[in-house]
Amino acid sequence: MSTIQAGSVQSKPYVDPTPLPDHVPKVAELGATSAPLKSAAFFIGAYCKEYNEDFMLCKAEDRNPEHCLKEGRRVTRCAADLITKMRENCLEQFRNHWECLEKNNQEYYRCRKAERPLNACMFEKLGLTKTIPVLRVPSTPFISQTQLTRTSTSHSRTGCSGTRNPEEPLLLIYRDDPCVVIGRNKIHGRKRRSGGGTVYHDLGNTNFSIHLPRQEFNRQATAQVVLRAVRSLGIDGRVNERNDICVGGDKVSGSAYKIVNNRAYHHGTMLISTRLDTLGDLLRTTKDTMLFSREITHDTFTSAVVNEFQKEYGITSPPQVVNESDDMTSIEYIRKGMAELPSWDWAYGQTPEFTYSIEHTFPWATWRPKFDRNTE
Repeated sequence: MSTIQAGSVQSKPYVDPTPLPDHVPKVAELGATSAPLKSAAFFIGAYCKEYNEDFMLCKAEDRNPEHCLKEGRRVTRCAADLITKMRENCLEQFRNHWECLEKNNQEYYRCRKAERPLNACMFEKLGLTKTIPVLRVPSTPFISQTQLTRTSTSHSRTGCSGTRNPEEPLLLIYRDDPCVVIGRNKIHGRKRRSGGGTVYHDLGNTNFSIHLPRQEFNRQATAQVVLRAVRSLGIDGRVNERNDICVGGDKVSGSAYKIVNNRAYHHGTMLISTRLDTLGDLLRTTKDTMLFSREITHDTFTSAVVNEFQKEYGITSPPQVVNESDDMTSIEYIRKGMAELPSWDWAYGQTPEFTYSIEHTFPWATWRPKFDRNTE
């Protein structure tokens, strides 16, 4: 039988059992719990960088804790000073962020929406930016000028590779020379790594790829980013139940998605002024033309998407243009991706199991062949 024991309350004030010696100067506590400290952590790292480095150097020189008390006091005073300034200049944004962290197991990725206004306020009022030490490449939109399908497809995969911080959003915009690109589960063709249907690419078709942490990824939200970009150009677009973007009764943008470890991404196409006479020969459409708008170009659409992406995810860095060069193709993961895409193993060997049946009736009989692909 279980019993409940009443809690006890101490009437005496807490006394530190191991107080500092009297000759050590006293330093006021920060007056903040773990959630506010975690919210401010990266800003403290930037604001108190010199004091932190002195403290770490001192600890490396002597393992005796008493040896670095002076340096430690400087770090504490600096952190307290910043906390005070954050309360004075960005109190509402600071409180919203740390309260979100407190309610979400102090996981940063769950509080990105509350974090962005805090980052903006800290930059505007105190000139401080959030810098993540492990981030190898700055979080920024990438605009690819290369028009080779294998290079673009390989580069679009980098947002889900280990070359980036998995918590940072990424946008890639690119175009390809005329080609047909199919989902990875199709039988044969120029396959991309995500699933979905078959799409036609040419220079009148602009492609976008939005990469996010897996836990933060929401395909409806990423579709809305692109929809806001379309509407900012004066086009009355909408998102249908499949998260495709439509203008009037026509679908002008289709999407595919993929999850890789702790990242997820949304690929999309935007038909701006593509050659549907060629597309019709390849994909069996009956329409003659597809003109998004005579006033909209690849550049104007790109600028609109970049702007909405930056606003949605709090990105302040300008877009980075990526060109076809020996430097880019010498990067190992891009070189490997370019070599893999035309290979037999990718085009055929990784095709999933399937059964395909057709039927044709002749005057003398009905023919019903069945094709099986078994991986065993």
